[in-house]
This record gives sequence, structure tokens and C-alpha cells, in this order.
Amino acid sequence: MWLVDHWYPVLESRELKGSPLQAERLGQDLVFWRDQTARAQTQANRCPHMGASLSQGKIVNDHLVCPFHGFAFDRQGRCQRIPANGSERIPPIFLSCTTIRLAVVSLLLYKALM
Repeated sequence: MWLVDHWYPVLESRELKGSPLQAERLGQDLVFWRDQTARAQTQANRCPHMGASLSQGKIVNDHLVCPFHGFAFDRQGRCQRIPANGSERIPPIFLSCTTIRLAVVSLLLYKALM
């Protein structure tokens, strides 16, 4: 059993390179990635649209892009682009990924269990 409101080490910082990385930690399937400032990000490894594995996607312009339909998610997990809708339409808020807080301490990434 895991304690809530605690931080748990989940990954060594050096393991996280330029591509999304899938890892199961604390019973959750997660995707880790770095934004353009090299800051580590993590989200649930599941696209809210069709359930595709986001870790199979890529990073484009500071967004995690789903490999299935190309939905692009920002650091907060909010869908910012749906290619089929064009660039003018704002994606609905319900198309958001669960984002998990991370902290880097002594080159380890720590996940908050809330």
C-alpha cells in the first residue's frame, strides 16, 4: 500500500532522453518526456481520445503528440491541437491527459502520489 501525499522516486533523470519513455510506477502506466527547456514531464500513458499509448508518440514544439491521430498535448496535459479539426478550432477540455507532478532531486525524478 502506498501512502498518499508523499513523493516516491520513479526514474533516474539520465534515463530520460529526447523521446517519450514508458514506465509503470506505483501501479500506474506513465509516459515521461522532456519539454524544450529539458524539464521532465509525465502524464498517464493513455490518449483520452482512443486510448493509444502516448509513449509511442513524439515530441513536437513542446507537445506530446499521440501516434494514432496526432492529438498534441501540452505540459499540463491539455489537448492543444487536433489535426483533423484544423488550426482554428480549440479542442474541448475533456480531451486532457492526467498530468502527474514531478520533482528532480539528486538526479532522481520523484512522483507525487495524491
